[in-house]
Amino acid sequence: MAGRLVELAGWLATQVFDVVGSVAGVQGADGGTTVDLQVGKTVFFDVPVKMRTELWLSQLHRKASDGTTPSAGEYYDLLFEKLSPDVLAEIDKDTHRTFPGHTWLSSPTGQKAMLNVLRAYALSDPEIGYTQGMNFLVGLLLTYLPSEADAYAALSLLMRQRGLREMYLPDMSLLQIRLWQLSKLLPPRLAAHLEAHAALPVLYASSWLLTCFAADFPLHFAARVVDVLMTGQGAASPMLKARAAALQLPVAVGIVSHCEAALLKMGDFEDIVNYLRQEVPQWSKPVLHDLLTDALRWAGGLGVGRAGSQCHRPMGVAATGFSQAGRCWPWP
Repeated sequence: MAGRLVELAGWLATQVFDVVGSVAGVQGADGGTTVDLQVGKTVFFDVPVKMRTELWLSQLHRKASDGTTPSAGEYYDLLFEKLSPDVLAEIDKDTHRTFPGHTWLSSPTGQKAMLNVLRAYALSDPEIGYTQGMNFLVGLLLTYLPSEADAYAALSLLMRQRGLREMYLPDMSLLQIRLWQLSKLLPPRLAAHLEAHAALPVLYASSWLLTCFAADFPLHFAARVVDVLMTGQGAASPMLKARAAALQLPVAVGIVSHCEAALLKMGDFEDIVNYLRQEVPQWSKPVLHDLLTDALRWAGGLGVGRAGSQCHRPMGVAATGFSQAGRCWPWP
């Protein structure tokens, strides 16, 4: 364990950056002082929570150096601009029901921080404005980052440079594509069963994809997904780093596929949807950890679904249906 901590510390040291503000007081989603940190394909268990903070901040610093990430000054300037009253009312309504069980985020200070970050982003990107789901993502970012300006910069990075932005466009066309892809990547017998009972992906997976799993799953689970999205290290090449958000898809596939035996015994669509949205997120931390680890491993081995590209069979795919003939990773 000590050796892996040294390895992680060494990796972080190569991401030279200046931290604005102190990370000493940042705590994990459950109020603890340690987290399981996902760095590429490697998981570091029970490391100090500040290492996640530093990992995320390192990505912001690298992008700030080339001018692609907004500065703190830009963020605070946006707070003086006026936002449409209708959009502001929508944000305010949603922040009050975001992570109601989280001590800080449910406090007046946490609520104000979420509102400020979402308000600033809506002003900076009028085409997107605000869409439900972004509130959970911002709450997660604020949990691990030391300032509102950092959370705003991280949201901008995820939206504009990691492929999340297209998910929130007014027509939500990319979300529809992802949900269709999910249905096609499930094991055939399971996919047919879910379709026969009208348990469509839109009913259970929309919130997973729009919130990076933070709305339904424990924050320790969602934070590991964001670890991968922030660094873009799950993408197969620099060209695909901008589409790193698509790595949410194998996580969703892995969750549903893992439940195949239980779901095939259910004959009511409400039971199926409730199982996926309410019971699965309550699984023990070790089970959810292993599920996510497998899903990220699959994502690392999947090829790019374009004409003329080569598809690679990921580890463990035979048990989950990924190895069906003609199937490869469906990047848009």
